[in-house]
Amino acid sequence: MTETRSTPVLVTAAMLPAIPISVYLAGYLLLGARIDTGAVEFRIYNHEPLATIYSPAAKVESLARGVQVEARGPNPTTLK
Repeated sequence: MTETRSTPVLVTAAMLPAIPISVYLAGYLLLGARIDTGAVEFRIYNHEPLATIYSPAAKVESLARGVQVEARGPNPTTLK
């Protein structure tokens, strides 16, 4: 009988979601400039769509760190 090796296939299938998640987190942390105003921390991105894409990550960071974090585009009107 021929043995099938399903372990590498399972490991590969389990690791596939890790790649896009890692790219998303790296982009969130590396593409934005951090501005800390004391009460709120802002992550400023060069393009408004990036700020929209990374808004969920900013909310997760807010919950994890206990500090309000907001993702903003290149021309934030007010940083309060």
